[in-house]
Amino acid sequence: MSESTHPTESWEQSLAESLKDAHEVLGTVSLRQVARDLELSHAALIRVRQGDFGAVGRDTLLRILDYYGLKAPSELVLGAKAPTEDARRRVAAFCTSAQCPLARVYFVNERWVVRPLTLDVPGALFEGGREPVCRECGSPLAHRCPECGQEFVKGAFCPWCSAGYIPTRDLREEEFRTLRGKWADLVEFGGKMETY
Repeated sequence: MSESTHPTESWEQSLAESLKDAHEVLGTVSLRQVARDLELSHAALIRVRQGDFGAVGRDTLLRILDYYGLKAPSELVLGAKAPTEDARRRVAAFCTSAQCPLARVYFVNERWVVRPLTLDVPGALFEGGREPVCRECGSPLAHRCPECGQEFVKGAFCPWCSAGYIPTRDLREEEFRTLRGKWADLVEFGGKMETY
């Protein structure tokens, strides 16, 4: 394994490099096989290799290091910078735009409904006054019902207050005309296709 050539390199960067080097030593063993051996998701293992140690718990990270025969850095063993429960908390969120390519348009009970795609995002995105945006369209993300403030639950309507997560009544006239044109095309296909 290579020693760090940068004196200011953090232990996280150094550990990520050591993990990559250790995997190369295994030769033809795939990351998928390592993930199976560790009973870990492939995506989580990739994130850890990229230095996102908050993707897994401390104990799992120690198991990964043990698998590769690496010694845990003292910062991790002592708990400094160990991922906290709040840092790992994930929330269900949605894009607030009816025009987002991730939204699906349905014709239900004699009306058009916009159903947002459920996104699994870090809870930290919504902390400290942050205003995260959708990666697809740049509109604000939300993780609570705009009407009652309850946490978002997958679907088109809030189960607590029955409000639509993306209300069509709030659309400006030009937005409504654009969407109505898209929706009219969807009627030919039963109104259940994705809008993008």
